Amino acid sequence: MSHQLTRASFVWATLWDIACSIFENYNTLGSVSPHGRDYLWACGGGMESHTLRQMIAGLTGCTVRMRGNYRQSSAAGGAMLCGRALGRQGIVLGSPDEVVPDAGVDYGERYAEWKKMRKSLRTIFTA
Repeated sequence: MSHQLTRASFVWATLWDIACSIFENYNTLGSVSPHGRDYLWACGGGMESHTLRQMIAGLTGCTVRMRGNYRQSSAAGGAMLCGRALGRQGIVLGSPDEVVPDAGVDYGERYAEWKKMRKSLRTIFTA
């Protein structure tokens, strides 16, 4: 490994791997049921990272939206469904935070490099 790598390099690489994996799943789901919107909703603790959301936005070409209660998204969603079932108004969620795709970065080229590296690692670890 290069001596020029820092802790930040490893954090960035980890976030990039997560973003690319999410993008792979997004594409797989899109092949079954096309998305058709110019935004995605994000939730969960990992989405605290603005960098991760920016990477996902760049890869998908969609704005990534996230509400302030993203940490408890399962509980909030369950409460909303219960409210609907009981004929009551849902939870007031407030306006979402949005991250738009960064036009200045070529995510497609970086993604192709990631796929190539993943393929080469697969051959190493399955041998």
